[in-house]
Amino acid sequence: AETIVRILSSHDVSAVECAGYAAASGDIGTAVNAALCGAADDKAGALDALRVLNDAPVEQAEPFYYKHASTLLTRAPLAASKSFLSRYSQGLSATKLLPAFMHYERRRAEVREIMLLAKKEKE
Repeated sequence: AETIVRILSSHDVSAVECAGYAAASGDIGTAVNAALCGAADDKAGALDALRVLNDAPVEQAEPFYYKHASTLLTRAPLAASKSFLSRYSQGLSATKLLPAFMHYERRRAEVREIMLLAKKEKE
């Protein structure tokens, strides 16, 4: 599936279509990577990746939840959190997701601080 996705993307086929092909062929990793890497809109790519992960059996999707948790939380925090929670009862480990949540919260605090400083400078 990875080779076909490369060929499709070299012919201006959208990332969503590449991700759909990879998911249909059962290659979850390639599908998630295609969705996250090729989308023009970061949130749309994350939502596509979450759709692939949610549709896949948890045994296949689990490693990709952990691998991409930080990216998914950054781009689509509410959808990612809901997805993680829906898979928690199926074996997704909160402990393995914790570093991604900590990174997200740290980054959110940094952005908030930058926005407050920018607001003060305008005043």
